Amino acid sequence: MTDVRDSQNRIGRAATYGLDNDGWGGGSGRMRSAQQMEERKRFRFAENKEEEDEDDRVEDELDDNLDQLGGVAGRLRALAMAQGDELDSQNSRLDRLNNNAEKLDVRLGRATNNLRRL
Repeated sequence: MTDVRDSQNRIGRAATYGLDNDGWGGGSGRMRSAQQMEERKRFRFAENKEEEDEDDRVEDELDDNLDQLGGVAGRLRALAMAQGDELDSQNSRLDRLNNNAEKLDVRLGRATNNLRRL
């Protein structure tokens, strides 16, 4: 029974990897430092404040999308690792089951031979 509980725990941890308390992961919504904002301006060709604001908005959106993509990749990795662990665990269970079946087959063969002699 602990094998089943371990499997459920493994899957649960992988399924919630990287998620916030509200069930969402990804976009950081972080504030940019003055140094980051200054560095952005070096690569800007906007002619007025509106264009600068639009550039900032687009860059923030791109950053958030990349953060979300990173979060998704992390969760996929966690799920893949959990699947690998689960496969290892189930292979171990199958090996034990196979060994028990082989032992039972030998015992059944002996019992059949004993019955034939009677």
